[in-house]
Amino acid sequence: MGQEYFFVAPEGTIAAVKFSVEKLVKIIKLIYLVLRGDVSKEVNAVILDSNQRIIFSKRFRVESSAPAAPEWYEIDVNTNIIVEGDFYIGYQWAEPPCISGRCGGWLAFEKIPPYHQRSYLGWEGNLYYKGNGTEEEQKEDYVIRVLVRVKQASSISISVYPSSTRVGESVTISGSISPAPGASSQVTLTI
Repeated sequence: MGQEYFFVAPEGTIAAVKFSVEKLVKIIKLIYLVLRGDVSKEVNAVILDSNQRIIFSKRFRVESSAPAAPEWYEIDVNTNIIVEGDFYIGYQWAEPPCISGRCGGWLAFEKIPPYHQRSYLGWEGNLYYKGNGTEEEQKEDYVIRVLVRVKQASSISISVYPSSTRVGESVTISGSISPAPGASSQVTLTI
């Protein structure tokens, strides 16, 4: 990490990073670099789909600190969120960040080349790309990370012996399920 800067935005605003994946992934954890300020603040960790609609939200509290200090916040995603293609990880201010000049819940951004140009700001369904702003805004990368697990494709291989039978005769069904044991699998057999 290099030189970080921090900012706050009005209540309800979402700062997000656009991620792109080629395979199905399960989102495990959302990670934010936040500056703990003069006052504690409630914020939401959000996941948005490719249409910028919130598909997951979890509130957490950024505690106050004197003096102000940066801290990594890791938010576990306890539900089964599977994505493919484009998606956004956002940081949403759930209450006004500043009261009487005292602020909290500052989100970090960097201005170190190469500029990834994947930072967005706005509201659900209306995030705008920061690169459309000033030249300085184009150099801002929000410090938001995501931990994912690649979702394995499943396959079932079944053989039936004998291949034809009469009602009341015995049939042997055998096979295998991939992924290997330990992964979650369900098989339904209808005869």
